Amino acid sequence: TVEKITSDGFGSFDFTSGTLTPAAFTLTTTAPGAAGKDSRLFEDLAPGTYDVAETVPAGWNLASATCDDGSDPGAIGLSAGEDVVCTFVDERETGAILITKTRKHAASGPGDHPHAGVSFTITGGELPAGGVAVVTGANGEACYDGLVLSSFAGDYTVTESVPAGYV
Repeated sequence: TVEKITSDGFGSFDFTSGTLTPAAFTLTTTAPGAAGKDSRLFEDLAPGTYDVAETVPAGWNLASATCDDGSDPGAIGLSAGEDVVCTFVDERETGAILITKTRKHAASGPGDHPHAGVSFTITGGELPAGGVAVVTGANGEACYDGLVLSSFAGDYTVTESVPAGYV
């Protein structure tokens, strides 16, 4: 049995094998975790060595590929009467938004200088309705990571709360 589980999100995933029939098949998850898993059962196989591999789609990472008998999915050793379950787990790729805030101030000398303490709100994607707040540090940067890629979650918007005395 080949199982497909996604740790977050859901989607369709293609598999190939040089030893199983059909040689190519698709499993589609419907929700994160075991509740949304999909599987394909291969029955009446003779004892021997079999293989299965996933073609990981863009925006996903293969987190694990294991078989419950300890076999590698690329070389599944099947004995007479044995049932082997190979499970492939994917997670969506994530990214970060890095905000760099600079200011010009005559007292600090010419050019741009890091601006600490400036608040920003990031909205969109799978963030809560009100978004999340970040504040720039001494280096003028604020970073928010763990964001699901826009291709899955939609676009993100960054809004500055302009500090008093600045435009």
